[in-house]
Amino acid sequence: MSRVRTPQTPQPPTNAPGGSNGPSTPSRPSAPAGNLPRRPPRRSVGDLLWELKQLHNIAVRLEERIGDLFWDLNHGLTHPPAAGANNGGRGPRPGAGRTLRSTTAPVAWVTKLTTQQRPDGSLLVSLNGKASFLLQPHLGALLLALAEDTGMSKDEGVGFKTLRDLSVRIGKHTGGRAPTPDTINKYVCKLRKQLCRTGLQSDIIQTHRRLGRRLAVRRSSRAGA
Repeated sequence: MSRVRTPQTPQPPTNAPGGSNGPSTPSRPSAPAGNLPRRPPRRSVGDLLWELKQLHNIAVRLEERIGDLFWDLNHGLTHPPAAGANNGGRGPRPGAGRTLRSTTAPVAWVTKLTTQQRPDGSLLVSLNGKASFLLQPHLGALLLALAEDTGMSKDEGVGFKTLRDLSVRIGKHTGGRAPTPDTINKYVCKLRKQLCRTGLQSDIIQTHRRLGRRLAVRRSSRAGA
């Protein structure tokens, strides 16, 4: 009786040591241990809030500096550099040696300011006869404080107020605690954004590095309170 042989399927050659030298399937290279992607460390909510506060403070300081530069450009308060100044060895700055001798841009004065206090403390405001807009109580108090005339101004606008002065005035308008300087700076940022959203220029809140801030309101232009 003869034995029936079952045909076998040929196997591909391997590249094992001592085996055949046929082609082998390339294997995926392994990444060095030092280059493996790492999951970023988890951060607590407190850490995120702290970083957010620091960034906000930086933004406030930058906005104050921008306001100073706008004031210098509009009122000619810049001075020529000192003799021999070379910008830290990098050569003169663009425009170095030039002095602004007069106002280079007209001031966008608020010639008509109308305000109406609401029972909830919010303030309805109209500037230069444009459509009225509503401000939250703390922003309305800031606008009223900025628009008040202290009599200390060399031009036709109301006087500037320091942060300390604004703090006292805002506290009187709200009937609460006087805000801190940092809080006032935050209020100014919010008020400028609100003015931009209503189609007004944010630079009507003027900043002077020595005198403080004011709303660019001409004297005797308030029509209501």
